Amino acid sequence: MSIEVLISKQCHCVIKHGLNKEIHCENKEEAMREAQDLLKKISSKSCETHLFFIKEEDNKIIIDSKYNPDKMF
Repeated sequence: MSIEVLISKQCHCVIKHGLNKEIHCENKEEAMREAQDLLKKISSKSCETHLFFIKEEDNKIIIDSKYNPDKMF
């Protein structure tokens, strides 16, 4: 069973740094490792307008985001 790792909301920072590629993994453990690595990259390269987090949904590991209340205007 293939598990997909994806970023749900592809903001400017995700696109700018080329982090919006499709990732397919053989199992949930591998997918979670990939998602955690991706989360670290996004968090370190983002403009901090969004806060990123991991959630599971069906056969997907999703990196989702919400607005950072400390960066709102």
